[in-house]
Amino acid sequence: MLGTPEFTTVRLSEPVPHHAFALRWGRPGALRDLTWPQRHDLLCLTAASGATANLALAVQSDGCPLTVEVGYAAGKAGQPGSCALLAELGCNMWRAVEGAAAGGHLALCEDLLTGGAGGLSSFLSCAFAAAEAGHTHVVEWMVRRYEELELLGPRSWGAWELVKAVAEGCDLAALQRYHAELIAPEGAEEEDQEVSLESVQWLESQGFPHTWEAFTAAAKRPDALERLTWLAQRGYPRRPERGYGANAPLVAAAATGNAAAVLFLAEGLPVDEDFGDVWCTAAAKGHLPVLQALHAAGRCVGAHAAHAATRNGHLHVLAWLLKTPDLGVALNEKDDGRICVDAVQEGDFTVLECLLRLGCPWDPTGHVSNACLKACNMSQVDEMLSWLSWLVAAGCPIDWPVTVVIKAAAAVAQAAD
Repeated sequence: MLGTPEFTTVRLSEPVPHHAFALRWGRPGALRDLTWPQRHDLLCLTAASGATANLALAVQSDGCPLTVEVGYAAGKAGQPGSCALLAELGCNMWRAVEGAAAGGHLALCEDLLTGGAGGLSSFLSCAFAAAEAGHTHVVEWMVRRYEELELLGPRSWGAWELVKAVAEGCDLAALQRYHAELIAPEGAEEEDQEVSLESVQWLESQGFPHTWEAFTAAAKRPDALERLTWLAQRGYPRRPERGYGANAPLVAAAATGNAAAVLFLAEGLPVDEDFGDVWCTAAAKGHLPVLQALHAAGRCVGAHAAHAATRNGHLHVLAWLLKTPDLGVALNEKDDGRICVDAVQEGDFTVLECLLRLGCPWDPTGHVSNACLKACNMSQVDEMLSWLSWLVAAGCPIDWPVTVVIKAAAAVAQAAD
């Protein structure tokens, strides 16, 4: 019984038989329930799978533009077929090279660069991406090409950024090597390659200052709490002195969903500290445990968190924000339907239905219906009519004069196609 289709998990990042893909995603209206971010994810995952027939169908059906992130996904997965198809379809491929470097696919990097993807700066950006991912063979090739062009000078900005990336993703031997080549004074002796010190301790021994950015970098890691504790014990500052970007470590931890790291970083800060960017980041990523942990610790939240959850289709977060009475997040006439507009601009029926069930009122001016119709693909009249029928049935006020104009424009666009 568990082998039947309803109990089968299909991973779009892996090749899917074309007939099955077409049955699920190629039918008219099959993507209606997907938000724009989800449609974008569909393109990225299909590009990463290497199934070019599926990718061509997804591009045709999706209605979502081909962004550089789609090329990056294909490159990082090491899919030359997807890269070739995306280039043929007009996708900007400059980040595909960077993705290939991040994935450790040197041959694909060479092919893309030879084919004209990227420019001179791509060698260095690819070196950064490869270093952060620990692919030293790609770093070596990119650095040599950049040096051949005499674009990577000792102690230059690029040299410092590369050493920083190597420190983040590579082993101590690689860090010592590139530090000696690019940063240390000419003629400086290389350190013993057999030393057992951690990379950060070694950098400290070279005179690198304690900087608050270390907390931000550590907060992104799976073992963030251990790293943050270590940095605090060594006296690293948690925040910049002048306040700009003060919540950057908190935002980084919230983006990964690490509630323990968020609470560690929030400890000792004033109770009335503005955590709006932290709340919104967690809500946008769908990390409800982070929100719940901050709430339990007495941190406030604003309505912007509900908007962030709505724009990204996280129903569980939205429902919690609205149902928790002491958060002060309410759906009423003062909102003027803006949260509904967030849902319709993402093309998300599901979130809009959830908002209505939770008591979100329509705005009386027809603003929601206008935003909804404008968010539709102008060449898809059937899609617009489907939305319009749904809005009328749900009791949404319609600005009919504007609706007629939008409908006429869509008809013209469809005729032009």
